[in-house]
Amino acid sequence: MAEAIEDAFRYGKIILAASSYNFEVFPPMEQFLRHLKSKNYQNRTIGIVENGTWAPSAAKCMKEIISGMKDIKLIEPTITIRTTLKENTKKELEILAENILKD
Repeated sequence: MAEAIEDAFRYGKIILAASSYNFEVFPPMEQFLRHLKSKNYQNRTIGIVENGTWAPSAAKCMKEIISGMKDIKLIEPTITIRTTLKENTKKELEILAENILKD
């Protein structure tokens, strides 16, 4: 966890990817985001990728935590992977990658 937090502060842009878990975000990602928030994580650009089968919820939960951080720019599109990566999702990931590089 300490290395992940260190890396988050090292870079100006990150893409967060997490699975949904009990209508929330997977607990290690929630813990990671709460650590960042408590350490005043700010002035960064973030892309979000969630994975879930029938009720993806990770992106919503991650955005709620991130909304309490100062000067965070969320890059679109937010990607939803439904269990496995499909061809149309690959295209969305390419768009997300291009958008985060442009910013």
